[in-house]
Parts: sequence; C-alpha cells; structure tokens
Amino acid sequence: MSAIKEAKQVDKNSSITWIHAASEKLHEIEEKIDVITMLTNVSQEITDKSEWLQTLQDCYDALDENGKLIFDGRNFYEQGWLNWTKGNTIQNITLESGEPAKHWYQLYDAQDELIRFNTTIESDSKKIVHDSTIIFRTKKETIHDLKSVGFKSTEVFGDWKNEVGNDEHKEFLFVATK
Repeated sequence: MSAIKEAKQVDKNSSITWIHAASEKLHEIEEKIDVITMLTNVSQEITDKSEWLQTLQDCYDALDENGKLIFDGRNFYEQGWLNWTKGNTIQNITLESGEPAKHWYQLYDAQDELIRFNTTIESDSKKIVHDSTIIFRTKKETIHDLKSVGFKSTEVFGDWKNEVGNDEHKEFLFVATK
C-alpha cells in the first residue's frame, strides 16, 4: 500500500482514478482501464503458473485498446537470492512505535525458479519471522506468457533506467501493450 500512497502524491491534480484491486475483481469495473501496474515485485509472489497466467489474462481483459500492463521483477540470471543472508542484508530500522530494530533476509531453499526465504524483524521486545516464497522468471519466459494471453508487444527496461533490459540487469520493468 505504501507504493500506492506514494504514487497518489505524484497526482497533485487528482487527474487519475486510482483502483486498488486483485486481478479477479477487475471484471467488476465498468469502464476499460488505461494502465494497470503491479510494482514492488508483486508479480514474483504469484508462484503458481496457472494463477500467473490468469492474472495476466484478467489484466489483459480489463485494459482498453492499447492499454498497458506495467510490472517489475528481479532477473533470474542475476541470482540475487544467493546473497540473501543475515550478514549481507541486515539493516537497522525503526518500528512504528519508535523502537529500534534489526531487519534481514535469510535464504533457506532455492529450487529452480522458486526461492524460499525468511524476513526477520528483531527488537529488544519482539522477534517476527515471516516466511515467503517467490518466483524468479526469465525475461524470455515472461514475454512468452504475456504474448500467450494476447499482449501485442512488450518493452523491457533494466534496473528502472530508460535502457533495454538485458541479462546483466538486476531487475526488469515490463511494459506490455494490448
């Protein structure tokens, strides 16, 4: 939700109609949509292939002619998860209560493109461990999936820069056009 809150701040004239919904709810929206975004690597949280393709189809169906689906994802070939250890990722943070804490990631399983890891937040008063599984898709596979549901074209940018995304980039930004 913080990404949506930040995006709304950019829309100073309130010229954008913001809709926050899961893809399966998009069919309930009466008008066609110009742009759909899935940011902060949310696309990687959809690990089931059929759910992923259904999400892409839901987005495609909800978009206006020439509408765009924009989302990001980490590069499979960069293998960033290999550095997800406490020693490499630990950061000092401040909890909402004002209490100082430590935050880190710890990889515990990597099989093919499925990556399992823990996110830990630890302070003097509590320790929270959250278990996650995400998927790292290749650029080629992602473009194939987008085409399979009907998207005409896909531009891929690397590391949030205005340059063509290649296998040297840590992250991709996909812009698929209906």
